[in-house]
Formats: sequence, C-alpha cells, structure tokens
Amino acid sequence: MALTSALVIVASLALHAQVRPVDTERSTLTVFAYKSGLFSAFADDHTIRAPIADGSISDVAPLSVKIAVRSADLVVLDRDYLTVPADQIKDIKPVLTMVGGKIVYDAAAATGTR
Repeated sequence: MALTSALVIVASLALHAQVRPVDTERSTLTVFAYKSGLFSAFADDHTIRAPIADGSISDVAPLSVKIAVRSADLVVLDRDYLTVPADQIKDIKPVLTMVGGKIVYDAAAATGTR
C-alpha cells in the first residue's frame, strides 16, 4: 500500500513540474572575472553584463537553467559602476567594446599591453 501511495505522489509531482521562461525584459547575466596568481596585482578585475535574449528554468530533475545572451553589442568596463563610490563613476573606463559582434575598441590593443 505504501509503494502505491509513493508512486501517486511522484506522478503528481511530475505533473506539476514545469519549465518556466526567464523574464528577458528584466534579466541580465553578470560575470565577474577576477585575476589570481603571482601577477594578479598587475591585472584588473572585470564585471561583464549582457542582456538575456532567451532562457528557461526547469524544476524537473535534473534541475537546469538555460540562457542565451545578446553579446553582439557589449561594453566591458574596468570597474563595476554599481559598487564604486558615486564620485568615482566618472573615472570608469571601457576596456573592450563590441558592436554587431565585432570588436570596435580594445584598450589593451590600443595601449600595446596585450
């Protein structure tokens, strides 16, 4: 009797499991790139944000999140404008800029540091 009840509960949970779409209007992907190792003091950390173009979240085992980002147009900044003091926002510099999927500005290439 207990086994039958367990099967009914599992079947019921499976019927209610769903894959939900990601709210692309209000969602972004944020990647924090930190340097480490011997020469990390000479490198910069970066925060990269990209709007999510499409995605879904599944609560069906195995749990999963799938996202696609619009990376054709993006700017990589040398500091996170959400965490620096307000008086330092004006000092934030672009590190890399892409338009239409092509790099149009690369600070490292412009300064010969790459």
